[in-house]
Amino acid sequence: MNKQSIKHHHVPQFFLNNFGVYQKNNTYTINVFNKNTLKSFHNSVSNVAYLKKFHTIKINGNEDDFFENAHNIFFEKSMSRKYKRIVDKLDLILKSLYCYNCLNDIENFFEIHQFELNGKMFISRMLAYFIQRSKKYRMFGEASYDKSCEMFNMVGKAHNLSDEDIKNSITEQIGNKEDVKKSQLIRTFKGDSIPTLAKYLYLHTWNICFNLTNIEFYSNDTVHGLTTICKDWPPIYGIGYTSLGNVVFFPLTPRITIIMYDTVYIRKNNVNIIDCNYVKLKEEDVYSVNEEMIYSAVDEVYSKNGDWSFLNTIYKKGKISKGDKPYSIN
Repeated sequence: MNKQSIKHHHVPQFFLNNFGVYQKNNTYTINVFNKNTLKSFHNSVSNVAYLKKFHTIKINGNEDDFFENAHNIFFEKSMSRKYKRIVDKLDLILKSLYCYNCLNDIENFFEIHQFELNGKMFISRMLAYFIQRSKKYRMFGEASYDKSCEMFNMVGKAHNLSDEDIKNSITEQIGNKEDVKKSQLIRTFKGDSIPTLAKYLYLHTWNICFNLTNIEFYSNDTVHGLTTICKDWPPIYGIGYTSLGNVVFFPLTPRITIIMYDTVYIRKNNVNIIDCNYVKLKEEDVYSVNEEMIYSAVDEVYSKNGDWSFLNTIYKKGKISKGDKPYSIN
């Protein structure tokens, strides 16, 4: 019998390696800020952004790590290779920007280079997969289940039902937490939830943004940050936990981020943003991205260079409380 895997990464290691520092033993270390303890430390990428048996399910009473193995085959290996090719190309453009930085024709440089549509399609699907598989998505599912159970209990008590009858009613109507977990995992490989979300992201207007400042982008255990700049959004997604806002930030490396704008919003407001164009960010823009990464983190924020000065400023201003969770349900 094959040994079951224990450490299940809800953020793929190949992605977080971009925010880590390469070590001689072919591993990466990364700086971590914990939102619950308000403490920072560094660790290997293999020891962050995981939960024990996060994707293990029970089949006929026996534990099975099929979904984790499937992820390792289809994503940690195959997806990482294509992702690396995209990041390597963007890195070359970033390096060339330092050469163009002092020239007058930098705007022409941006017009010549545009992100390929197949690259946009791949990143859209990858982020959709990250979101569907994320710790935040799982926690929200469990919180929703608990809330539903609470409502069943209230209704059952009001009708003088026994605890056993209420329990049976819950099992009959919504199943148990293990069923919720299974359905969430199955949706990462079957059905149209990921293609639908990927299409939604793809239809956004993108900017591929380069950070030439002295500040680096953070990442987090959710991999993306979001904000809402208006009340208009596609009707298939409401603004909330499992859906996205009007602007989505997705840092690929400490120096490169994708900013996705709701196309409906920018057209209504006559905002001129060229899709898949390359732009440079100012310091205030980098701070805005990092602020959203801090807010959107479930438990951990990641940094390559360990500079937490901006994060500490956010906490000192009292904008975020200790242990703040972005997946709670009222």
